[in-house]
Amino acid sequence: MKISFDDKRNGGQSSFISVEAGVFRGGQLPENIVRALRQKHPNSSSLRPEDPIIVMAALRVLLGEVHHATGDTRQPTLYCMAALVSVQSDGRIFPADSTHPWLNRELLAPSDAETLIGKVSVMDEWLQLNPFSGGSLAATLEWADRFWNAVVGEKGLPKGYKFWGEVALQPTEASVGMKASQQQRRFYDALMDDDSLITPLLARYVNGAPEPKIVDASLGLSAASMPRGTVTAAYGMSLSQREAMAAFCALREGELLAVNGPPGTGKTTLLQGIVATELVSRALAGGEPAVIVGTSTNNQAVTNIIDAMTKAMAAEDDRLWAKRWVPDANALGLYFPSMFKEKEALQAGYLIASPGRNLGTEEWKGFPERERNGDDARASLDFWVSRYSESFPAEMTCSAQDNSDDPQAQALNIVEHGIEGIRKRMSRIADVGKIIVEQAAGLYQLFEQSVLIFTEN
Repeated sequence: MKISFDDKRNGGQSSFISVEAGVFRGGQLPENIVRALRQKHPNSSSLRPEDPIIVMAALRVLLGEVHHATGDTRQPTLYCMAALVSVQSDGRIFPADSTHPWLNRELLAPSDAETLIGKVSVMDEWLQLNPFSGGSLAATLEWADRFWNAVVGEKGLPKGYKFWGEVALQPTEASVGMKASQQQRRFYDALMDDDSLITPLLARYVNGAPEPKIVDASLGLSAASMPRGTVTAAYGMSLSQREAMAAFCALREGELLAVNGPPGTGKTTLLQGIVATELVSRALAGGEPAVIVGTSTNNQAVTNIIDAMTKAMAAEDDRLWAKRWVPDANALGLYFPSMFKEKEALQAGYLIASPGRNLGTEEWKGFPERERNGDDARASLDFWVSRYSESFPAEMTCSAQDNSDDPQAQALNIVEHGIEGIRKRMSRIADVGKIIVEQAAGLYQLFEQSVLIFTEN
């Protein structure tokens, strides 16, 4: 989980209050600290005198060592470990709910950060063997010390850094990330209580498979007869990509496909083909489009996928039906950034979806807002009809024969007939492809038999 503090200790107003580590560990904050924290709380105006407040406490903060020549440091401050605590109106400190202290995920390998303090694998293993059981502030901090020493202690501090002898306190509301982790724990608890909630995919992910499947010639030919899509016609797939695609097409419910390869071997291109194939398959079947989720331990891996898809779709192609028929939505991917990355994502031009600060209590914002907007929906409908008319003018004439006086009803009728017409075209192309593959399979069998006869002779 990320740890974010508005650090302006070198000038300006900071969002946090600092207190000596010994004072914090004593479990009692001075009156002036409590007053300052309550004034900085997001809901300060509605706080009652007796209300406790939630505070994020940075338990481990690393400062860059000061250069004696310049008197300053170029090293960024690292907020490495934090915990949520409840500060009572009289200054007493208690752990907040059952949320355990956590390490800044962005500072653990693998990560794009320049400075790292440990590894995710070490953290996960320790947490599995040492589950947090809650308790008093003293017990929580003792658990946090052992946690830190297990993940960071043996490695030592990053070069050029030293411990800050204070604890940063920042009043906060429970963030989306915090709530998400709480929901994850509830999810796992529910699974442990009811085995019927375990899906085939989850069971396979946890338990693995007895034997891995091997892509052979028969599987490749079988997959070749299935309709496939492509994001760009600039180049085809390599042999290894075709084998991976064949394995993907043969997946059954709950099965997993692992694709591994060094940079530049075409994993992203393969992913583009898989996404396009899913879209084509669902369109031919007449069902709802597949919901394809791309996730990673860092934002860049996700945006790289979106960027690659957008770049491929932006390639020069005069065919109107090779583009999206949705206005101002040239990307296939909808980005779900954290609240800390929303502004950056919008500035970069991504289509985003955001739940807002109160997860589950506010309507999604970003691109979903457009979908709820009646004017935008009508504009999108007209845009689709115009693209269909330009691409398939003959079919457009047939679809336009509607006696309704309502323009929107006429447009919806055109869309309905248009989609069915496009599906029929795609089906005819797919049928021709199956025939070609069947003929190729027959020739392959004859070739194998002739080689066998030749070898025996």
